[in-house]
Amino acid sequence: MPANTTASSGKKKGRRARLIVIVLVLALVAGVGYGTYWSISTVRASFPQTTGSIEIDGLSALVDVKRDNYGIPQIYADTDEDLFRAQGFVQAQDRFYEMDVRRHMTSGRLSEMFGSDQVDTDAFLRTLGWRQVAQQEYDTKLSPETKKNLQAYAAGVNSYLEGREGKDISVEYAALGFVNDYKPEKWTPVDSVAWLKAMAWDLRGNMQDEIDRSLMTSRLSAKQIKDLYPSYPYDRNNTVVEEGAVDETTKKYDPKASATSDEGTGSGMGTASGTGTGTGTGVGTGTAGTGTADNAADATQGFQSQLSGISDALDEIPALFGPNGSGIGSNSWVVSGKYTTTKKPLLANDPHLAPQLPSLWYQMGLHCRSLSKTCQYDTAGYTFSGMPGVIIGHNQDIAWGFTNLGADVTDLYLEKVSDDGYLYDGRTKPFTTREETIKVAGGNPKTITVRSTTNGPLVSDRNDELGKVGEKAPVTNAAPDRGAGYGISLKWTALMPGKSMDAVFELNRATDFKTFRAAAAHFEVPSQNLIYADTKGHIGYQAPGRIPVRNAGDGTTPAAGWDSRYRWKGFIPQAELPYEYDPERGYIVTANQAVIDKKKYPYLLTEDWGYGARSQRINDLIESKIADGGKISTDDMRTMQMDNSSEIAKLLTPHLLKIDVSDPNVRETQKLLEGWDYTQEPDSAAAAYFNAVWRNVLKLSFGNKLPKELRAKGQCLSVRPADATGPVDDLDERVRECGRRAKDSAQPDGGDRWYEVVRKMLGDEKNEWWQAPKNRLDEATDTRDELLARALKDARWELTAKLGKDIDSWSWGRLHQLNLKNQTLGTSGPGVVQSLLNRGPWNLGGGEAAVNATGWNAAGGYEVIWVPSMRMVVNLNELDKSRWINLTGASGHAYSAHYTDQTDMWAKGELLDWPFSDQAVEKSTTDKLVLRP
Repeated sequence: MPANTTASSGKKKGRRARLIVIVLVLALVAGVGYGTYWSISTVRASFPQTTGSIEIDGLSALVDVKRDNYGIPQIYADTDEDLFRAQGFVQAQDRFYEMDVRRHMTSGRLSEMFGSDQVDTDAFLRTLGWRQVAQQEYDTKLSPETKKNLQAYAAGVNSYLEGREGKDISVEYAALGFVNDYKPEKWTPVDSVAWLKAMAWDLRGNMQDEIDRSLMTSRLSAKQIKDLYPSYPYDRNNTVVEEGAVDETTKKYDPKASATSDEGTGSGMGTASGTGTGTGTGVGTGTAGTGTADNAADATQGFQSQLSGISDALDEIPALFGPNGSGIGSNSWVVSGKYTTTKKPLLANDPHLAPQLPSLWYQMGLHCRSLSKTCQYDTAGYTFSGMPGVIIGHNQDIAWGFTNLGADVTDLYLEKVSDDGYLYDGRTKPFTTREETIKVAGGNPKTITVRSTTNGPLVSDRNDELGKVGEKAPVTNAAPDRGAGYGISLKWTALMPGKSMDAVFELNRATDFKTFRAAAAHFEVPSQNLIYADTKGHIGYQAPGRIPVRNAGDGTTPAAGWDSRYRWKGFIPQAELPYEYDPERGYIVTANQAVIDKKKYPYLLTEDWGYGARSQRINDLIESKIADGGKISTDDMRTMQMDNSSEIAKLLTPHLLKIDVSDPNVRETQKLLEGWDYTQEPDSAAAAYFNAVWRNVLKLSFGNKLPKELRAKGQCLSVRPADATGPVDDLDERVRECGRRAKDSAQPDGGDRWYEVVRKMLGDEKNEWWQAPKNRLDEATDTRDELLARALKDARWELTAKLGKDIDSWSWGRLHQLNLKNQTLGTSGPGVVQSLLNRGPWNLGGGEAAVNATGWNAAGGYEVIWVPSMRMVVNLNELDKSRWINLTGASGHAYSAHYTDQTDMWAKGELLDWPFSDQAVEKSTTDKLVLRP
């Protein structure tokens, strides 16, 4: 399929042409189906007014909304209340449909918009209770000032909605109007707060790994599972914080101190004393061994169904931030002025999230004309539509960025349940229950009962398969009789009311590192790496978040819910969380690697870090640039963001080139790797072939040996029966099993965890993982080189089928394409509607665990499934010389000139000027709207 390769020109002309196309197509479709048609006025009705003036109730004075050539708004007001009221109005102008879908998702009400297909998703979300927790936060936790800002924002949204029908708000409502009578309702402050729960959900940490380790027990031994989850390579990949320790006297983290012990974390802090022993498998107790790996594998059939059902339910929840795997994350780094051409810090950030249309981010400036006690904000950056304030960006004094810390903030618990309640410390306790009624567009409402234990909601109630009982769930001898079976509950920090919304406004107002850290202390969920720079020349880092301290267990597998020893006993004190301020090395890198060496830190943050491929590449790029007195420029930071180097290619390619290949067709493609520099450019045939080889190495070594619950849907294999006691060499004795997991989250995904797995076995030519069974075309492999030879051959013929026989026509970009999809009708609507709302493809470079992290899942295919959702470089010497870009554009309206007007530049790695000062904003302004009281 051809890709978009150049940016659009002649916006007005292109806009008119697109309007004609949509009118003709929709007239045809609607005329046949409904005896009517959509006119140009239907499409244009929802486009925002961006010039002239509009009266808005509640304003105290005039508010200016200045938009540049890309439709990016900068708002100027005289009070906080006016500023956030205007922000709500403007975001609703461009993005209300997106906002409306998000609030229905977070409250478990998607069925009200889209009908019965969403009932199961709504039921799961109601069980988690995001909206309920958001309401508790608003009622009991948030400051009066935060509530006032939320109220002003909601009032601004509602001012926009007043007097408008759905078709006047967005064309999607006109489409929905054909099938139901849904009408948007007023916005509330809690709608904004609840969005933080969705953010926390997709960045929740290792919950999927916890499930996967347990699912693996049906086919793998404890030793084999340990092979697939190697320890973090502290000796090779730098941590975020390279110095510092908790002072035992003051009980505060000292970034300049040295750890006093090299024995690792102590007992009682939740370390992994039982990890990898094969004992307690599937329960995660980590207690002294009673069961063996073999009897654990024999005992999992029912429990597999239970956990697989939860995994299926997780796949159905909209992944707004991306697949929850080892590849997802973000990059941010900051370089001190002593190493920059500007002599002040430069700060870069590019969060890696699910590609969607419109982009998750909305660029915006929020400016008080004069800073005072009644008007406290002068900030710009990336916002979330539906939430006031700026999430990532800068103000007049400081800049900040986010990456996912990856702390383990979720635990699954096995629960011994009965009609009377659940077992806890030898006694049966009654469930806490509530009823939820789900309204369904075009159907009857459905009522569910949510049951919770002391550990959290019973998520196993939300799926028919989850209701099936584990026949022999792998537990220790001390476990209660399974009787009717075990349920599964979820404990998660985001289900506890907190103050993260306060933190957003506090970050926007922060003026120095002290006030930045004070704001970070309230950013409880999701737990993020916060990176910092200021106009005075300082740089810093803070690890915030509500991170549990476990009495027992390490959070890597489900724990025994009936035993109070596995309760959380508290949270890591904020004063003891790692931070850095002006480190001597002159830069800080966060890219989802380990925050600190666990030998230097008394608390367990997680056992499931990213493995540091991206972060170490960034460290190396910085070091190579500043060696011998070199300086880093703003453009150097941009170039680093687009680095396409493949770390696994550097490791594996030398071995691939040593394979003796006799087939001339395979030898022809093997030669592509000779002299290749390991960069994954869009036009690179070598990158295409290598990534296909890597995908086949993973499939042969690991993928074909994993249980069906982890493999991609539609991938069917003849495999050894799980209950077989001896070798199964005859093909006719195998059973046919098909994968069950969504292809975006299947395993092996090819992320940097798998880099580390393969690294550890490359030197062992006869490692058992190199063994692959024979099939109808190939003999079994017993050694590394035999398997690599088979992968070279399989990759050759896979790409011949996909790209053609002529390797001169091959390119990585033809395989690795980005398609931007409207998140509702663009994924599940009629084909013609999808084609009208969606855009793409774009042929991309980069790849899995590259700095330019255009992620793909090796188990599912080559399609881009997460991306640098935006990129920014902040220049703290001259803020007007900062640069930024969004994945799509400012508008959520499908035929606006600003729907995807940044995507071509984003794909090329280009950045836009980012005006901030009054003079720079005025110079860039093309449209000015005045909001009047």
